[in-house]
Amino acid sequence: MGILPARKAVAFKVHAGQEVKVINTYGKQVVDFWAFNPREPNDFLSMVHTRTILLKVSLAKGDVLYSTRRQPMLVLADDTTMGVHDMIWSACDAERYRMQGFDG
Repeated sequence: MGILPARKAVAFKVHAGQEVKVINTYGKQVVDFWAFNPREPNDFLSMVHTRTILLKVSLAKGDVLYSTRRQPMLVLADDTTMGVHDMIWSACDAERYRMQGFDG
């Protein structure tokens, strides 16, 4: 897969044991990330469940991310950023930008 431009989206299948590498080419730009269980549409990546299981509000290397059914979905295997990975803010959308005074 190539570089995904800012404010764009892509979907692809990831199988157990596969690795997904996300490189932020814009420095401190936010990356919204979603994951779904293909066998169970109501079981998807949940920051609410991840926070309550990990008992913290930001991710660190080695942390497991959990689904709505409290099942492990992903592991943050590596982290080369100097930032804090927030799990509280909602994903970006045009309405949120509009409310903050930006063109969406």
